Amino acid sequence: MNDSDLLRREARAQKNRENAAKLASLGITPAEASLFKVIDYGLTVAVDDLCYRAAHEVYAVGGPITEELTQAALASCFAKGWLQVIDEAAHSRIQEEIRQEGMLGPIYGYPSIGGVDFTHAGAEQWVRIMKHLWDRESEESSPYGDVVHEKSSYYFPSEAKAIIERDLWKECENVVAVSEPVRIGPWRANWWRRFSTGYRIDVEQRMQWQAHNADSQGSVYFHWRDLHFNRAIGSDVLNHHDMDCNEWFVLAEQDGRHYRVFEGASENLDNSDDATLDAEWARGVEACLRKGWLRHMDDQAIAEIATLLNSDSAITPVRPKPEQYRDKFAFTIEGAELYRKVSAEIFGPEWEDHLYVEVTYYWEEHRYCVTEAGLATFDECYHRTVEIPQTTRTVPIGPWCIHWWERFPSGYRMELTFGNKERPLQNE
Repeated sequence: MNDSDLLRREARAQKNRENAAKLASLGITPAEASLFKVIDYGLTVAVDDLCYRAAHEVYAVGGPITEELTQAALASCFAKGWLQVIDEAAHSRIQEEIRQEGMLGPIYGYPSIGGVDFTHAGAEQWVRIMKHLWDRESEESSPYGDVVHEKSSYYFPSEAKAIIERDLWKECENVVAVSEPVRIGPWRANWWRRFSTGYRIDVEQRMQWQAHNADSQGSVYFHWRDLHFNRAIGSDVLNHHDMDCNEWFVLAEQDGRHYRVFEGASENLDNSDDATLDAEWARGVEACLRKGWLRHMDDQAIAEIATLLNSDSAITPVRPKPEQYRDKFAFTIEGAELYRKVSAEIFGPEWEDHLYVEVTYYWEEHRYCVTEAGLATFDECYHRTVEIPQTTRTVPIGPWCIHWWERFPSGYRMELTFGNKERPLQNE
């Protein structure tokens, strides 16, 4: 760990100590605050799932906590009347409150039946935490988005997978139209992952109060947990290719996968502490660089990838941006080919059927804020790539709410459309 890493770690530890002290002054524990933070994210999940999520560092408010601490904190919150399990009676009661007050929303939707959510008293405690720790008095100037109409294309390596996904989409409440699978020519899911053929389906959805976001840049998804690692088979395959488990994990990380996805893949790593994992990871990276499977991304490497993409007629639903790898390391062509070959031998030739690409080409979005000026900060607040809308209109509104418990007497709604209603033609 270098000096800058140590400084960042100490700054984070100091901030945790300060937040823990502030929470103590409010009579709230860090574990209770972490439960609140999960719920504030719009996640009204079951008891076990809530405790599991709250123990994750992303929800930590006053420092790292364990799942055991969140379980004890949840019991305490129930006893204090801060949290409740949403049953049908509570769900109906909340909906009736919103209807009686004539409110738009909630933007994040109503809580799920069976999930844990705030009571009014608990919501008040969370507001106290936000104001005391993060000065969230300025929250009223924050904008919130809700996509209400969306058209997207989904790309798959095989027709069988496209048909399965088509049938699943047809069962979704929001869906108003799903196309039949259309065969396409050569395409790339990643800059290094090229298929000779594939299939596309188009999906149209209408929804409201789901705080849904559109992704015009596109995303590549892989259902890793559907793949099962057989240690005996995996070891034989890796040995055959003069590759150890750690080196394969480093290559798999380039595919957006973490080794812990495959429980039992490496007994040594499964039982290692963080320091050992860091050392093993560094060793694996060094080996992959030395063997020519990875390389540092300098100007020459970035230019070579750009040339490869520009000279290829294959469609690229998600246009790769080689410059995003600058000063990092990434696959070589040979490394990518070897990784795909080894993975196919471990998981079977259809392993990449668990992959799909999503691109949204048209959407209508409503943005809400207490102040009209706050609407203009949407892209900055959510670190969104700035999109140029086709149309826009701003109207004043009456009562509205983000969550059912976070309400405002008035505000503004900006109505925008992006993209083109007709799917862009590509070389398919």
